[in-house]
Amino acid sequence: MEIKSKCKEKLHNPSSVYKIAQRHVKLAKIRLQAIQKQKHKQASMHNINTEEQNKQLWRDEEQKKSFLNALINSISKGDDDAKKIEAMNCMITSHQERFQSLMEKDLSGCRSKYLDYVSEHISKYGVKLCLAFEMEVAKHCGETSLIHDWDT
Repeated sequence: MEIKSKCKEKLHNPSSVYKIAQRHVKLAKIRLQAIQKQKHKQASMHNINTEEQNKQLWRDEEQKKSFLNALINSISKGDDDAKKIEAMNCMITSHQERFQSLMEKDLSGCRSKYLDYVSEHISKYGVKLCLAFEMEVAKHCGETSLIHDWDT
């Protein structure tokens, strides 16, 4: 009984209640600081990751441009269309996955902007080369890659 009455006395004592409340506030502040530090750390890691992703995207774009320019150059060199077509086929076959990813439609169902870019450059060299290029696209990516979804 004596312990119980002492506990009740302490609980009803304004100074002890105040001290308990102060401890709870202090613990809450410590927890809040820890949470804020963790969030700050995560935010800084997110910024680093975003920066790295941007650098990677830039490198990927540079690689795409490099591949497309090499493809166009393989078609533009020389006078013999058969050799140009052979060089184009060889390059596409050796980089098949990259070629497929560049020539596929985008999410909205539009023809690939890279397909249009290469087609525009190849059109300068004649119909035979344009047809050969479109046949390669159809072979590796399917005929539907050559048209917009709304054209069907």
